[in-house]
Parts: sequence; structure tokens; C-alpha cells
Amino acid sequence: MAELEHTLNYPRFAKRLALLHTDVTALMRRYELIVALVQPPGEVPRVVANDPDDDHVIVRPWPRRPT
Repeated sequence: MAELEHTLNYPRFAKRLALLHTDVTALMRRYELIVALVQPPGEVPRVVANDPDDDHVIVRPWPRRPT
């Protein structure tokens, strides 16, 4: 959540959020209502060399569904 909030605070998003008549705080509150936070089951492999904070988002394993 902190990574998302940090990213949404970049200046390039300010105009987009203004067009939606919202701000980062309001958007984060709404987002928190629809997401489920999970902990990775083990060590998260390195995927993004220059930004390791993104690794846990990109490699998020989806549960397998029965076939």
C-alpha cells in the first residue's frame, strides 16, 4: 500500500486525479475497501533490478484453481 501511495503522489498523477475530482488520500481509502492484503508465502525473487519494492507486486502468485 505504501508503494502505491508513494507512486500516486508523483506529480504526473496530480492532473489525472484532479480530472477525477479526487486526491491520493481519497483514492487510497477507496482502494483499501476493495483489496485484500496478503503476505508472500516465502522469499520473493528479484525481478526488478533497480526497484526491489516492485518485486512483490510483479511476482504475486495467484492461487491455482482445481482443474
